[in-house]
Amino acid sequence: MSYITPDEYVQLSGLDPPHNIEELILQASVMIDALTMHRIHTFTSLPDWVQQRVKFATAEQVTFLDQNGGVDGDSLTSVSLGKFSYSKGTMYTRRYASMVEDYLLPTGLLYRGIAVI
Repeated sequence: MSYITPDEYVQLSGLDPPHNIEELILQASVMIDALTMHRIHTFTSLPDWVQQRVKFATAEQVTFLDQNGGVDGDSLTSVSLGKFSYSKGTMYTRRYASMVEDYLLPTGLLYRGIAVI
């Protein structure tokens, strides 16, 4: 189910893997599945260039999840230190890294239209 391995994450992202890399890879892969409307049935049957884009998108999503506290993000909504105060907005929380759609768009996996036969 996971679209990348920890070694591929290091190679694709150029970053050291987080301590919970396996969990983040699985979460990111599930999220990629949801975004693509579960169109990836057999990953290895996809063309190589599509597989590579899915891997890049997954690595990007792993980094995003690691930097933002996992799928739900951290529960910290406001911080105050002396006169400084910061509060997160509650209207919209991004679930995907901004580059994920850029990687997947040319593959056709994000297509939302109706197939005509």
